[in-house]
This record gives sequence, C-alpha cells and structure tokens, in this order.
Amino acid sequence: MKRLIIILALIFAGGSLFPQNPGYMGRHVMFNMEMYFSPSWRNPNAVAEAMIAKGWSGKTANYFGLNYFLSPNVEVIVWRKGTVGAGYNYYKSPFVLSRSSGSLFSYNYDTSPKPVMTAHGFNVFYKQYLGSTMAPMGQYLKFTFDGYFYKYVLPNESILYDHYAYYSDESELVDQPLTGKSMLFGFKAEYGYDFFVLNCLKLSMGVSLGTTFGGYKAINREKYDHTVTDYADNRLLNAYWFGIKLGVGFLTF
Repeated sequence: MKRLIIILALIFAGGSLFPQNPGYMGRHVMFNMEMYFSPSWRNPNAVAEAMIAKGWSGKTANYFGLNYFLSPNVEVIVWRKGTVGAGYNYYKSPFVLSRSSGSLFSYNYDTSPKPVMTAHGFNVFYKQYLGSTMAPMGQYLKFTFDGYFYKYVLPNESILYDHYAYYSDESELVDQPLTGKSMLFGFKAEYGYDFFVLNCLKLSMGVSLGTTFGGYKAINREKYDHTVTDYADNRLLNAYWFGIKLGVGFLTF
C-alpha cells in the first residue's frame, strides 16, 4: 500500500510539470475500473470448477472458462496526447501441477482439490492517444508494468513437494494444507479505444499482449524437477499473455 501511495504521488506531481495540460472540460483526473479476460482452455478457473462440481469433465469445462484480472486505477491527463496512471491488481485461480502418472504430484484431475493462488499487486502505465484525437478520447496504445505478490494453498490430499521438503507417500504428508508465497512481474502493450458518455462517463475497450518475467519453466509438465512456485508462475503467465479489456471510468477533477 505504501508503494502504491508513493507511485500515485509521483504521478500527480508529474502532471503538474505540464503547464499547458489541456485536460478535458477543465478536468484532468479519472478513476477507472478495468477487467481483463482471456480464454482458459488448458487451465482450471472459477467457472470451470463450478461446472466440474455439477458433473462436467475437467477438460470439457475448461473450454468454457475464463481467466480474469481486476484492475481499478487512477489516470491523469499529462499532455494533450497522453495520460499516466497507477492502480491495484487482483487475480485468483486454481491451478494444476504435473498430470503425469510418474510425477511426484499425484491426484485425480477432475475430483481432487486443486491448489489455489491469490495475487494482489500494482500497475503503472502510460497511454498514448493516436491520430487526430486528444487525451482522453479515441484510439490509444497503452504500456503497462504489472506486479503480482501471491500466496498459494495446496490441499494435503495430494502428494506434494515444495522448495524445502519432499513428501514421497501419504504417511509423510503434513496435517495442514501446504502454503507458500512468491512474486511475479510483467509487461504488456494494449491497443484500444476510449469514448465518453455525458462528458463524464468513460467507456474503454482494448486488446493486450504481454509476458511475465518468469513462468516458462513449468511449460513442460512432464519434467519432475518443478516446484509449486514454478507451476503457480506458469498459471499466471498463461492468464496474462493475452487479454480483452473492458473498462468504465469517471472524469472527476
């Protein structure tokens, strides 16, 4: 939270460096709620888990599931063609470990409880408006740096290992769920369009491509040397690299 406050203070301070900042109708600051969605064809998610609970197979249910990120943020017009902003990130999803029968991880994909990761974080961005339009309306390119600080919880019904311990059979499993935490950062570029309704309500649509700085190690799930964190990082990467953005914002002051 302290980091976010510092980032927001720097953004507002940066806005004051542009004395010719035109704003929009005399106002410069927007509060936005944005959501990023992407298909979750090969990974579990909240929608798929609900379908599995009703009797669907895991592989079938995942084709109907979605990844999602929540990203409320503050955006400031800093010159006639650009804005900067900072906000909060939230992501939560179940994930799977190796599906190989020879792996150290052993559970039924459809019926066994799955590990769950919950991530909180931050984002900072710059948005450049294109063509003849001026900020904050029209086509734009947006460049975002994201940070995610996550925790995971693993069900003790599985045969699991992490960085510190290896459990080779059920008699060695701990009594409580195994937990851990880590962090992962990412960068994405977004193309989209902003427009206003009643001169104060902003609607936004966009498509993004990006990558996290990690998460590639566990792409090959047939290898047995991955940690739980490797699988969690890979889950975040799979959800992050492509996104469809829908957003709503309010121009305030």
